[in-house]
Amino acid sequence: MIFDKPAHKIQDAELDINRLSEYTLSIMVSRRTIRFCAVDVHKSRCLLLEDYRGSNIYTEDELLKAIQELYERHNLLKAGYWAKVQLAFRATPFTWVPAGLFDMYRCDEYLQHAIDTEALLENDTTRFAESNALGAFCIFKASSDVASYLQNNYLNQSVSIYHQAHVFAEAIMRDTALGNLPENGLHVYGETKYLLIIAVKGGQVKLINQFPIFTPEDFVYFTLFALDELQMPPHGTPILLYGEISPSAKSIEILRKYVKDLRFSGRPPHLLFSYQFEEVLDHRYYDLLNMHLLD
Repeated sequence: MIFDKPAHKIQDAELDINRLSEYTLSIMVSRRTIRFCAVDVHKSRCLLLEDYRGSNIYTEDELLKAIQELYERHNLLKAGYWAKVQLAFRATPFTWVPAGLFDMYRCDEYLQHAIDTEALLENDTTRFAESNALGAFCIFKASSDVASYLQNNYLNQSVSIYHQAHVFAEAIMRDTALGNLPENGLHVYGETKYLLIIAVKGGQVKLINQFPIFTPEDFVYFTLFALDELQMPPHGTPILLYGEISPSAKSIEILRKYVKDLRFSGRPPHLLFSYQFEEVLDHRYYDLLNMHLLD
């Protein structure tokens, strides 16, 4: 079992294999994909970006075998001397608990209302990570076997593990605080079969949720639903789009009928990119490209 041809495979000419100990490797995994990037944090420059998908991957064992095969032939990935290695899981159930109320022994209880059995893999386990920016803990499900395999590839590092919602929320809060994003806005991250939506009012996160989508109408419905739930006016609220959302998508065409301020996000403003990255839409990998900033 192997991944399909990569959606993107970009390497900056400045990447130096002898300087990997100065780079951060960020990896993001879902039940059928793995994507990763390498950032030189001293120069604030993205040096590597690759995105692999498996159209015929249906089980955790198949996903693990595909990842193992990729590592066997990828000299950079399996190098064990990165400065920092991070791992995040996408499209798995998650929830948030305020830091003052968090009890690590009640994580499964916290998640019981967030479980989507169709999103689970056979050996998913419960994990948690603290977000200082939100003053809360993100509790989530992650593949135990995949996490163990990746951690065992980097025995010289302590691999930090997060959920995509955590990564995205921290990035939104950071850019909002820096004035790069509006203090009031709806942030919509579109991926295959789901939306990740974060609502910010007065510079504070008011909603973080994940919604299943199967049609363009689903996309529009959940976007408008989030606005309505938080009483954010459709014609006065900036809606920023990220991820696998095409500007020419039917969902965007429909959504423009209901909202006035619809924008596609840009690349993380703190990062430099070489011309090789011009093939990637600016809004495509906002979460992954901000991941290196997490503690």
